[in-house]
Amino acid sequence: MKKLNLLIGCISILISAYASDTIKTPLIYPEQIQRQKLLERQKIFTPGGEQESDSVRTLMDIFYTDQFRTFRDPEAPYFMMMTKDAHLALGVGGLLTIRGWEDWNGIVEPYVFSPYNIPIPKNPAAMKRLYATPANSGFFFTLLGRNTAVGDFFAYLEGGFRGYNRTDFRIRRAYIRMRGFTAGYALSTFLDAGAMPRMCDGGGGAGTVDRANILVRYQKDFRSGWSVAGGLEFPSTYIADNETSTEACAPYLPDVAAFGQYQWHQGFSHIRLSGLLRTLTYRDLIAGRNHNKTGWGLALSTVVKVIPDLSVYGIAVYGAGHSSYMYDLSNGAHDLVGVEGEPGVLQLPRAFSYFVGCKYNFRPDLYSAVTFSQLRNYEDRPADPAGYKYGLCGAVNLFWEVTPRLSVGGEYMIGERKNFDGSHGSSNRLEAMLQLSF
Repeated sequence: MKKLNLLIGCISILISAYASDTIKTPLIYPEQIQRQKLLERQKIFTPGGEQESDSVRTLMDIFYTDQFRTFRDPEAPYFMMMTKDAHLALGVGGLLTIRGWEDWNGIVEPYVFSPYNIPIPKNPAAMKRLYATPANSGFFFTLLGRNTAVGDFFAYLEGGFRGYNRTDFRIRRAYIRMRGFTAGYALSTFLDAGAMPRMCDGGGGAGTVDRANILVRYQKDFRSGWSVAGGLEFPSTYIADNETSTEACAPYLPDVAAFGQYQWHQGFSHIRLSGLLRTLTYRDLIAGRNHNKTGWGLALSTVVKVIPDLSVYGIAVYGAGHSSYMYDLSNGAHDLVGVEGEPGVLQLPRAFSYFVGCKYNFRPDLYSAVTFSQLRNYEDRPADPAGYKYGLCGAVNLFWEVTPRLSVGGEYMIGERKNFDGSHGSSNRLEAMLQLSF
């Protein structure tokens, strides 16, 4: 018994010593190491030709303290111009992304891998393809500052190209943040950008939320680790009307989205609950009446630092009439769909999706991620037997950040689509990526 008590006492002392050391010495995460390297190379120009390191760090915190940053977003501009009092900085930057891939067992259109677009049945003349694109490349302007009246503020404008054979230029983001408010064209409040690891492909699998809207949002962050946000978003609906018995009506009420989040591990771990409420309107051309349907969605998402080098990710989404917010189903019109044998009637299809993944850092500049996602579409008596029933997507990748601004990566993806009539198809993709942020 004495030996047992002695052993327990020794273990208690070791645990207390470890806990005390942990409190005194906070953990350093790989992402922090890479961010520090980036800041050390930042070039700031002032009228006096001097750089204020503390001011630079403060302004960079404004840039990176954004819970809506995705793995597709560029780093802060390499060159920035700062006023002499260090209260305002203007940066012009860009993101060069070159992706090349080989599809086999079926070509997936367009340039992102989506189970929704897997061909059924397969075309024997389109089973393999080697392709490359600079899509997701673009330029951006950012204005960061501090002001007595409005506090910290951040304005951002980004535009980019779709690809060398689709060379149109489009606005990707255009918004301003100040005093907790965000106004402009930004990622939806229903989306949790941090709950996904980095991927080579421009998409995100089957079970993720992917949507940008013109919006007005207010977000409040508390020192306890809690954050809450809510906003109104200009709607865009994808309704499967046939213009003979049903017709989509223009939306006239904003979508309402909100979330509550708790974070820890210096913000590298969090759990979030998000909600969405929207109105979908269509006209029954047979009865000559308009109908309003209430769409909704709930999303639970998280990322957890199990150890400094290992992060685990998860997203689960369920709702009805929210399909245009989902990455895979947004490729078609699924917010309202027809009912077999009932012309003039549209239903709210329910959908459930999940995304799971993990990322491991072998070194701060070398890491790998494994992900799997699924989206299931539930329709009562679907009008289209060849309609989308579910999609699966799996991916594994490896990234090397040659410098904090130059990275290369490789990725293997596999996907499957199944329709209501039982027909199904699958496809494979091997992809490589070169990315430079400047």
